Amino acid sequence: KAYVRADTDVINRIYADDCIITGSTGAVMTKADLVKYLKSGAVKYESYERDDLLLRLYGTTAVISAAITSKSMSQGRESTGRSRVVTVWVKQGGKWRFVAGQGTPIPQ
Repeated sequence: KAYVRADTDVINRIYADDCIITGSTGAVMTKADLVKYLKSGAVKYESYERDDLLLRLYGTTAVISAAITSKSMSQGRESTGRSRVVTVWVKQGGKWRFVAGQGTPIPQ
């Protein structure tokens, strides 16, 4: 929901400051990069839905794999697709924080 709403307050609250975000092209972003990108309006997510969720807990660490179906607009072009996203979360101060994630396109 934070991506669809471009809600950077939520991103700032749940993403660790030193998180690592690796996109489908191999490019790496920081939380600051992501917040700047969402605020700029360079991309507008119309939908961002997940399914096929797999969750593994290892003490205070969680590894989540999910299929994501998204629809977005960027530079006047609509983009739709599916990807497999793996994220790593760590429980810090009683709250779950996103620390790493990587997306890989799922061929159509």
